[in-house]
Amino acid sequence: MFNKLKQTVSRNKRRFQDADYDLDLTYIKQNLIAMGFPAENLEGVYRNRIEDVVRFLEEKHKDHYKVYNLCSERKYDVSKFQSRVAVYPFEDHNPPRIELIQPFCEDVDAWLAKNSENVAAIHCKAGKGRTGVMICCYLLHRHVKNTAAEALRFYDETRTSDHKGVTIPSQRRYVGYYEQLVKDRAKSRPIFYKEKLLFLKGIRFHTIPHYSNLTLQIVIWKSSTSTTPESAITKLYESLPISNVSRFSQDMYLEFGEKIPVSGDTLIAVFRPGIGKGRIFQFWINTYFVNELGSTLPSHNGASPGDLCCKLSDNSKFTGAGETSKVKRTLSNHSEPSSTKYTGSSLILQSPCKSSQRFTFDVSSCLVLKLTKSELDKANKDRSHKIFDPNFQVMCYFEEEAGAGIVAGGSSAGGSSAGVAGISSMSLGGNEPIEDNLSDTDTDGDNGDCSCQL
Repeated sequence: MFNKLKQTVSRNKRRFQDADYDLDLTYIKQNLIAMGFPAENLEGVYRNRIEDVVRFLEEKHKDHYKVYNLCSERKYDVSKFQSRVAVYPFEDHNPPRIELIQPFCEDVDAWLAKNSENVAAIHCKAGKGRTGVMICCYLLHRHVKNTAAEALRFYDETRTSDHKGVTIPSQRRYVGYYEQLVKDRAKSRPIFYKEKLLFLKGIRFHTIPHYSNLTLQIVIWKSSTSTTPESAITKLYESLPISNVSRFSQDMYLEFGEKIPVSGDTLIAVFRPGIGKGRIFQFWINTYFVNELGSTLPSHNGASPGDLCCKLSDNSKFTGAGETSKVKRTLSNHSEPSSTKYTGSSLILQSPCKSSQRFTFDVSSCLVLKLTKSELDKANKDRSHKIFDPNFQVMCYFEEEAGAGIVAGGSSAGGSSAGVAGISSMSLGGNEPIEDNLSDTDTDGDNGDCSCQL
């Protein structure tokens, strides 16, 4: 009966089943294992029991296994796994900090290189999304797969029966980011990642979500380097509610009264304030990879008579780059907008826009990030197009810091030129793995004598 329950909970994931075991566990490669969380107590009734996972690893790979925990929110007794547990924590339904990926890959590489019989057992809570992100990045790191698309397709097909492994757009985007870093490293070693400072000036929605009496609110967060959930994210900006949004309008142009400094891993979310949790969609980006100039985009300012425009006033809640307030919740529950503070004080859209330019700034000189519906978390699930038009898009317009000198259409490393003030930098090869914070729901040509196999 319990095995039937476990199979129901694991849903589309391929399980390891034989006469002795029935585990939510898949060999992605002969030395790479993806598995669900090794649970204790009552949770072990419907997830992998930690005792069963220990017994499996001791029997199949005694003295040759190491466990990698990607959970940020739960712990277990690492001594059960001979204390061979490394922790690279990030929140469920979110991508990892970009600085976390290469240290993880190098840790796995070093372990597998020690002995040809070694295996790495990687898990989050469900053993699917976050686990898939890091395994796909490792496949790129080792050049087992050449592109993010190839790595994701391989993982999806191997880990799940319906080929739906890593499904959250932001998580898939970060695998693409790591592909770029791996390719940059192949051209020039060492490669340095720099947290690039940009200034967000405006956001454009191409088509409007299909809600009646729609009021919107924009909230922006930045990921921090902290490993504790209560300080893992800081809120940078919260707009006043934007009312009078007509679903029949073609585009909506939102211009910030004060440009917002953003850098590194950044989360932008759009809410319907006062409607439950109210989150319509969100997306994580890393500013290092924003490199396309507006002048390279076709019809970047194609205006329609029914477009909506709004200047987001300076009365919106803007904490500034150096005064970010801590959000004392985990990322999976990060703070909702404080819409109750703004009762009777919303921003009214101009309908139609008064200016044919739409934005008051020159779009062609901005760096532009363009995301389609399929690239937006939550919006991508609207396959029947009830809420979002099939060609719904979001475009974010950034100004680069003076003197940054990013070349449009160039390598992502173009944003990491030395001497840019206000940008923190770190060598991707210099991070040490986090080994002590245990706590989710759901081969490299430069390695020389590395003997690990895939």
